[in-house]
Amino acid sequence: MNPRKMRVFLPFIDAMTLQDLDNGQNIAGDFFIGEENVTARFEPVGALEAYANHKIEVTVKSWEHFPDGSRSLVKVGGADWNETRDSRFRTGPRPEVIEPDQVAYTYPIDRQAYFLRNETSRNRGMLKYLGPNQNYLFEEEDDEGNPYQFFARFIKLEDGTTANGDIALQSDKFYFNLPELENSTIYGVQIIRKKLPPPRSFQDEIRDRVGQVSDNPTVVATIEKAFALGVAGTAKVDLLKVELLPTERSAYDEKILYKFHFRTSAYNSFAGKMAGFSPGTEYNYFGGSLFENVQLKGVLTEPFDEFEVNGLFKNGRQVLRPLLDYMDLQSNYSYNNMANYWVYRLHRDVKRLNGRLYKGRNATDPLSGRIRFSVSLSDFASTRNGQGIFNLLPFKTIKLSSTSYIGQPLADWELDRAAGVGEYSPAASGTGSTPVSSSGGFAGLSAGINGQSASISSPLFSGVSFQTSSPTYRFELLPMTSLYVKTDAMSLRSQLSRWMASRRRILMAVPIPTNAELLSVQDPVLHNRVNQFLALPTSYFSYRNGNYRYRISYKYPMSGFSSSGITKTFIIDDHDESLR
Repeated sequence: MNPRKMRVFLPFIDAMTLQDLDNGQNIAGDFFIGEENVTARFEPVGALEAYANHKIEVTVKSWEHFPDGSRSLVKVGGADWNETRDSRFRTGPRPEVIEPDQVAYTYPIDRQAYFLRNETSRNRGMLKYLGPNQNYLFEEEDDEGNPYQFFARFIKLEDGTTANGDIALQSDKFYFNLPELENSTIYGVQIIRKKLPPPRSFQDEIRDRVGQVSDNPTVVATIEKAFALGVAGTAKVDLLKVELLPTERSAYDEKILYKFHFRTSAYNSFAGKMAGFSPGTEYNYFGGSLFENVQLKGVLTEPFDEFEVNGLFKNGRQVLRPLLDYMDLQSNYSYNNMANYWVYRLHRDVKRLNGRLYKGRNATDPLSGRIRFSVSLSDFASTRNGQGIFNLLPFKTIKLSSTSYIGQPLADWELDRAAGVGEYSPAASGTGSTPVSSSGGFAGLSAGINGQSASISSPLFSGVSFQTSSPTYRFELLPMTSLYVKTDAMSLRSQLSRWMASRRRILMAVPIPTNAELLSVQDPVLHNRVNQFLALPTSYFSYRNGNYRYRISYKYPMSGFSSSGITKTFIIDDHDESLR
């Protein structure tokens, strides 16, 4: 009887296509495989045609996995096995506005708390699509040949004054020019499609003189919002009870394609915001001598906001990297290369050479009883093969301390208050102050930098407590490294110093070369590396007792944007040798 045999197969999606059946053309786009490898999503590069028949087709293949860890594609008759299924559907009308779920982000970012108005590319903002672009909304004329005009309208919520900027389309985004913006001011932005009037006729002039009644845009917009809020009822709409933000109103010949809000910073540039940041330092070590850090503490008059620190997430996916970037200038070369290369590789290479030079000769002299060649390199006591005693890899990183204060995105009450509407308007509250969180100021968060995780605490507004003075904001950077790397470096320095000065021990008075002299002949490159290592200061492997430099930079959200930033250099002068 044959033993039972188990075979393991793993099907996967090999291809995915979308076709417009009305014209027989495949639609350009990309498909993305889910983490479980059995689901896929197709994203066309543009919006699908309205009222058109489509077919989406999926092809599946399969791997066979074998006990030895190898795999191969399943074959049938010498060819790859595959199975194809399709599904057909018909599209409806295209959306008449830019759908929010199709927008990855805007810049200025929607609800950004401190937009730096000079940190732009050619004084432009932009809207970046998440999926298919909706540039069909920007056609130059309607079906009857009437022309359109497109622009971005910036509305100062405080007094309703406006300024416009031209729009320039690209395949996956569009840009809009920024007008002159005031500091510490909340603005709303409308992306507008305006119908231009046709050439005027004699009858148009007569109607104007008679005084034909036109639509009231405020009434129309108010009714639309009332129904959207579900407060219109079935009998009547009380227009006086529905207050609109300026960004929710438009003229009768205009269509709001998209809208968002932001507040400008008190500073024009990132360099200006950082100019007053003067940090102090505090050295710490913890974790059973596994880690050390230097906390750089300073005060910013205005904090950074959530988007600058953590980027922007949409549907659980990061669509915008943090605008701020923190880099340890020593880590680029001095730590990662010096620590990993000079400490662990140097230890390995010298130890191998030592064994090759004295292989079979490390014996006891019969006359003196002494070891002839006693100097060798021992393993590091604090690590196992270059890892910490808890299998921690050497690391050096910099992040924002959890004690820093991070500004939250603009809330609805802030928009209402700036526009003078709603329960938080100055007239309703009887004061010009803003409500604050129950914890007193901006809620703290554990801010991850460069892709690290973060937990955000949302403020809970009481509606009663008001802020009467400007708080100071702590801004703390936390450089951290593995303390055992410094320990290993010090151990290797001591061992190499003894090894280089040692020579073979024999009874005869014959000049014997030192290991350093042997090394210079046997391996000049390694000899040079050893001498370089012995000359390195401790600060290459530790935050203590040396100079420390880091860079904070502000980066634009698109790779096509030019970069700018400010570099800050700090010197730590702490000569406590207690941990050596």
